[in-house]
Amino acid sequence: MECQTVKQGGYNKLMDFGKKNKYAVDIFKDGTSGVRWDIETKKRFHNKLFLEQYGFKVYSQNDEDGIISEIFNRIGVINKRFVEFGVENGLECNTHYLLLKGWSGLWIEGNSQCYNEINKKFAPVIKTGQLKCKEAFITVDNINSLIQENGFMGEIDLLSIDIDGNDYYVWEAIDSIMPRVVIIEYNAKFPPECNWIMAYNAEHLWDGSDRQGASLKALEELGQKKGYQLVGTNLNGINAFFVKRELCKNFFPMPANAESLYNPMRFNYLTFRSGHPAFNCVVSNIEGMEGEFIYQEKYKNYMMGFGFWKEENGEEEGTFIQWMRDKSGVIFVKKEDEHNVIKIQYECYYPDIQLKVIIGGKEFKEERLQVPNGEMLIKLESVEENIVKLKLEVDKTYVLDKCLHNGDKRIVSIGISKIESYCDNKQEN
Repeated sequence: MECQTVKQGGYNKLMDFGKKNKYAVDIFKDGTSGVRWDIETKKRFHNKLFLEQYGFKVYSQNDEDGIISEIFNRIGVINKRFVEFGVENGLECNTHYLLLKGWSGLWIEGNSQCYNEINKKFAPVIKTGQLKCKEAFITVDNINSLIQENGFMGEIDLLSIDIDGNDYYVWEAIDSIMPRVVIIEYNAKFPPECNWIMAYNAEHLWDGSDRQGASLKALEELGQKKGYQLVGTNLNGINAFFVKRELCKNFFPMPANAESLYNPMRFNYLTFRSGHPAFNCVVSNIEGMEGEFIYQEKYKNYMMGFGFWKEENGEEEGTFIQWMRDKSGVIFVKKEDEHNVIKIQYECYYPDIQLKVIIGGKEFKEERLQVPNGEMLIKLESVEENIVKLKLEVDKTYVLDKCLHNGDKRIVSIGISKIESYCDNKQEN
């Protein structure tokens, strides 16, 4: 029985069809845009060429991370470079996970608040040049210059477009780069036989309505003009995936058109979960550092790793305190090649806390910390790296109210106010 016949037969005939046919859909239970699309999608799970079954979320908004991985599993990579615009604060976008996998690229974001958050949360990878970030409102007139001014041109592996409006026109205008894969949002309200494009407006801001983007059919035809093949859409009908035609070979399903690859917007699949919500950029393979980091420009000489509460800035300019939790934490200290001493300045509210610092398996202890503040000097004997990993442990924590008598119920041990490295001869001079 064909899907169209089922559609005409109504709900009861669909249920009868479902009892008899292995492709019937009972997993979506949404009915968005009609059951026809659920039946079509279910069929795809029996063909390994279709991309929906490979989707998963790490840092993408939906299941794009998995689909991106599968596409490059099939076609390979050449330079692991990307350009993405419309990333908000970067924590949920199509290329955050690629940073963790060693890719480099450019983000363009038009919202000032989001841009500032990116610069704070992704400072480690921005500092190393792995990620470039540009604040700009994108139009067809400026997109190529924005990309080129930030050092991107020629062939790259991935372009991701998500600006909730003029996506079609911006992709059409891009000629400064030649991405092998393009991800672009489509307006899933319009079924695959409908060729619809929003009228161009250089000042457009999405108002939450259907006045945005273009239908999948319109994007399919634009992709063909630019030398791309539509290879799939994600399960909840948000993004379309295109690959350079000469790379597709027999890796992707045919026919490569909207009618065969469309997914409707499924609202019950708009909240893919992947553990707890993201808080910061997760970084790996950067000068030996791994983990989650909080970095601030005015504290250039160290980064805070796992095991610390959020930052607290005191009234005095330059004070910086990170409360330890679970009695331990990790700090990465940057030093020059010739430096061999690390100085830790701390604030302590109770007299009988012991601080232990572990570097490369060797322990350094302070039996009793000075109150209210003091410092600990650590001589580095055989550490040659420019990044030194310090694990800090304390033997006790206290409720802050017991120290300050001000009703503050936070659990604290000590606060780290400054960490620096220097040479012995500098200290003597």
